[in-house]
Amino acid sequence: MKWRPSTLPDPRVTHFRDAHLEAGRWFRREVTHGQREGKEIEWDASFVYPAGARWDSVPAPLIHWGSTVFDDREELRHALLPLLGAKPIAKP
Repeated sequence: MKWRPSTLPDPRVTHFRDAHLEAGRWFRREVTHGQREGKEIEWDASFVYPAGARWDSVPAPLIHWGSTVFDDREELRHALLPLLGAKPIAKP
């Protein structure tokens, strides 16, 4: 399926195309270390780093990563809220 930029129309979103899947291979090799078996690349994943994180050979410190973004959305929200200065809202 081809990515449609209209999926995330927010003006703060920047869309990049990685036709050779280099970023997904790099994140699998250097960050997630192939934790999802059977996957050659890391895609449809989120990676959360705090302000001031260092992007030397490998970005750090990693606060949270998850996949798929949809399946991980609640955990991702809880990882992002403190970085945004918001308090987590308890689930009903």
